[in-house]
Amino acid sequence: MRIFFYFIIAFFFVGCASTVEEVKPVEPSVAKKVIKAPELKQVEVKEQTKIQELQPITVAKAEIAKVEAVKIAKVPTHAMRVKSMKIKSSPLEYVSKDLSKTDNTISELPQNTSNISEVVQFDNENFDEVVDIFINNCKSATTRKMYGSLCDSALHVSDKKVFIKKNFKLYKILDNQKDEGVLTGYYEPELHGSLTKHDKYIYPVYQKPLKSGGMESAVVNTETNSSTTQNNSRADVNNLNTPALCYVDNKIDEFFLEIQGSGRVNLDTNKTLYVGYNGTNGQKYTSIGKYLIAKGYMSQDHMSLQDIKAWAHKNPDKIDSVLNQNERVVYFKQRDSTNVTGSLGVPLTPMRSVAVDSAYVPLGSMLLIDAQDYAHSIKNIVFAQDRGAAIKSAVRADLFTGYGKEALAIAGNLKAKLKMWIFLPKVQMQ
Repeated sequence: MRIFFYFIIAFFFVGCASTVEEVKPVEPSVAKKVIKAPELKQVEVKEQTKIQELQPITVAKAEIAKVEAVKIAKVPTHAMRVKSMKIKSSPLEYVSKDLSKTDNTISELPQNTSNISEVVQFDNENFDEVVDIFINNCKSATTRKMYGSLCDSALHVSDKKVFIKKNFKLYKILDNQKDEGVLTGYYEPELHGSLTKHDKYIYPVYQKPLKSGGMESAVVNTETNSSTTQNNSRADVNNLNTPALCYVDNKIDEFFLEIQGSGRVNLDTNKTLYVGYNGTNGQKYTSIGKYLIAKGYMSQDHMSLQDIKAWAHKNPDKIDSVLNQNERVVYFKQRDSTNVTGSLGVPLTPMRSVAVDSAYVPLGSMLLIDAQDYAHSIKNIVFAQDRGAAIKSAVRADLFTGYGKEALAIAGNLKAKLKMWIFLPKVQMQ
């Protein structure tokens, strides 16, 4: 009996030892504090955020300089994957707003001012148009990764306003605790030119240089994912017999074609050549507007596309030195379609498409913008379908205004204070 009793005791301890692992102390550098859903007010992102398609998904605040607790929030099962949201110098934060709790407005109660509500009216929004563009946006794999099954659901809705309110939440975009940025505009310019160099048509619209053997000479810029060629300056490109797609009659118009990234050239044969972006010479973009102000040629109060053109017309002897300050040259190719296509790969829609800094705001995302200046009041749902060399920071967007004189008038003068929100699939808090 005693032997049997010892056998039982030994079996008990051996069995326990086989199921219990050594518990190691948690390192301070990976310590995390889980926040229950009702307590969630804000998600901070400092270095890099990747939202994975998991159930549930966690978004963590990476600690850079010192050890501190990390707040973790659950994100919905159909949430998005963001590959490009890489924070540069300041955190991008999202403050939650729930559309289902309001009728024609979206309200926010900032975390630190519980008695103040900021209300953005959008009861006059055209939700039929919004959902149609959302469906077209879903042709991009990038958008489908973000919005998942909502891309398919959008095809079968009768009340499109209800669809938006029922399935999405708005998150305010902040840049280093600030919610205000800048909205500018861009457009599709119209130029006059010829396929051959003659008479007044002497300013080249460059196409990508060729290697020996007829292949395009290009490398990929890993930071911007843009196609570039050899790192010659603007002056070098002009002096190296770089091949031209066509020739136009105005040097300043050609320069601003590069800034816009696409355009139409009315040829002397009564045909129209549609041109689009096809890489760069690999140089960094430099704003000639800032240079003109620094040199005292122009003032901050009179700095629009139209103002720069007027100055250039009066100062032809200074044009080359000013333009060469921006060593970045954009190359073009003939577009297959009359539609302007952005970096997302879908056609742009006037007053609905924006260029963003995709290091902060992912391409394919649906956004709400509220922008005000002395001449403009814009409160639209828009779509991040493009990127631009001059568009840097989180609360920053460039609104595509379309084609024609009216589009030029809007884009050339638009520089408005901007607040911006991103639509994400509604969080199903547990």
